[in-house]
Amino acid sequence: MRILTLTGLPRSPHSGQRLRVDHSRLMGLDSGLDPGEQVVLRVRDRHQLATVVHVDFGLDETTYDLMVKETCSSCALNPDSAAGSTLQRHLSALD
Repeated sequence: MRILTLTGLPRSPHSGQRLRVDHSRLMGLDSGLDPGEQVVLRVRDRHQLATVVHVDFGLDETTYDLMVKETCSSCALNPDSAAGSTLQRHLSALD
């Protein structure tokens, strides 16, 4: 699961909200997303779990429809959560 920073939103989306997002607004995305893929969105320092529900390939830009599921407060990929903090410590120890 990837953590992606979503730019350009005035506030964090709410659970159940569907977002239409251009590829260029997702920071940390090194390759395209696939329908059904789950990602962790970081919006204004808040982490939320989202699922890709549709991909639209345009001439100039790929656009994703994302369904926001929930705040990812306990997600191990969220460095602000207890599980994420533990994971980050273990990864740092490997360096």
